[in-house]
Amino acid sequence: MVQSIVSRGRPCQRPFRRPIVSFATLGDNNKNWYNNQRSSYCRYNTATLSSFYSSSSFSTANASAYSSSSSVSPLEVNKFSNMSQSWWDPQQNPLISMNAIRMEYIQQQMIQFKKEQEDMEQTNTGEDNSNDRDDSNTTSSFGTVSTHSLPLNGFKALDVGCGGGLLSESLARLGAHVTAIDPSMELVQQAQQHARLHPVTSTNIMYRGGCTVEQLAQEAKENSFETNEESNNHLFDIICLLEVIEHVTDVESILQATESLLKPNTGRLFISTLNRTVASHLVAIVGAEYVFRYLPPGTHNWDQFQSPEELHHTMTNLSNNNTTTTTMLRPLHTSGMVMTALPPIWNWKLDLHNTGINWIGTYQRTRKQ
Repeated sequence: MVQSIVSRGRPCQRPFRRPIVSFATLGDNNKNWYNNQRSSYCRYNTATLSSFYSSSSFSTANASAYSSSSSVSPLEVNKFSNMSQSWWDPQQNPLISMNAIRMEYIQQQMIQFKKEQEDMEQTNTGEDNSNDRDDSNTTSSFGTVSTHSLPLNGFKALDVGCGGGLLSESLARLGAHVTAIDPSMELVQQAQQHARLHPVTSTNIMYRGGCTVEQLAQEAKENSFETNEESNNHLFDIICLLEVIEHVTDVESILQATESLLKPNTGRLFISTLNRTVASHLVAIVGAEYVFRYLPPGTHNWDQFQSPEELHHTMTNLSNNNTTTTTMLRPLHTSGMVMTALPPIWNWKLDLHNTGINWIGTYQRTRKQ
């Protein structure tokens, strides 16, 4: 069933709103469930969330604290704060199973990038050491990478919207020095507590709760006095926006702040999100939130999903409208992340030709054309 749904994952245009859903492939029991739930389901963006946030765990103080940030939604912050205690529970957080395939993609892209840089350096120097090179541990002016045990050794990484630290810990275990930020203090406290369980994650990750990427970019701007941006300590080799942009209120704001923190040319920005297709609506919202209840109802808003083409268009518009910078974000590579087995197995694979539901992309900061 998963493959049949995924194969129909074609991007929907913005004027197309929430699709009419058929549960024929899900069985009679789910049809009856849908008939009983459809009114509240169609109004989940108001009634469900209002009920969810009327609980005692909703913090109005926290909500007002983030109102000054242009991309952070106070409702989203509190929604995920309420998930902090179950963040590392595989039965309650599907991101745990997806994290392995996300890290596989990041490793592939960074290892390929390092090898390209080494080949370029060898071409410039006229040396050919390809026969003598040990691909398990390569060195260049961009740092040292062990393609086996520590493929991210020497990299500075920024995890935006780190949550409870799933991605941050994976980056640190592969050698990266990680700065991890999240608007939710509760999630960062959970991340810090979990990181203390391992000597690498307890020392290689700097967590900052109550912090947005816009705030971090502003701090870097105020504290930077060097003219050569590539040598500034506030710039990162790797920045990750994984499962983040579908939860923000201003995509351009978060992209602009992220770009300012990425090393020009040599830095890599990784973005993963959900495509806005009928298939993604069926799987990520109807299935995950309302049928199987793997996520709280209202976790996702289908209208905030982005196709790779839409995100590229947003980046182009941002570049054209921002006359104060000389750089822009350019897409380098995109792949789908496809579920190959239904829960509780949670198997995933990368698929270059199937971005209909979950997808991940690589971006570079380059000079404007």
